[in-house]
Amino acid sequence: MPVPRHMSFAGKHILVLGGAKGIGQALAAELARHGARLSVADLDLASAQATAEAICKAGGGAQGLPADVLAADSIAEAVRAAERGCGPVDMLINNVGAIINGHPEDMPLAEWYRIDELNARAVMRGVSAVLPHPWPGRGRHCRLDAQLDA
Repeated sequence: MPVPRHMSFAGKHILVLGGAKGIGQALAAELARHGARLSVADLDLASAQATAEAICKAGGGAQGLPADVLAADSIAEAVRAAERGCGPVDMLINNVGAIINGHPEDMPLAEWYRIDELNARAVMRGVSAVLPHPWPGRGRHCRLDAQLDA
């Protein structure tokens, strides 16, 4: 994947929430190829660690961490662990979400709440956990969203 000339990931520490599989795993691997240090955090710790090990075997730097994006304390601990292992977080990728399975009119209200928790509130929790940390000279940001339409 080509990276725009004005962007450099070399030496940056990137925390990927939901980075153990799929799109998050692919993002982590690609960013590592461009020189980033990765903290791969996921509810599935074994898969997060496997992703980090694969990145390290390919010559990158990564660590796998546990994180439950539905729990603010869990995300806060993931940020602390990420920074202990790789230094200050330069970029956060919230790669967590859910889609509707079936017809909306058939979904119970609890399922709507679960989707809201994963697609909106988890993002707020991640940003809230990272923002209190000083980011000197880091005035740029990037927001990446994906939407699947059936």
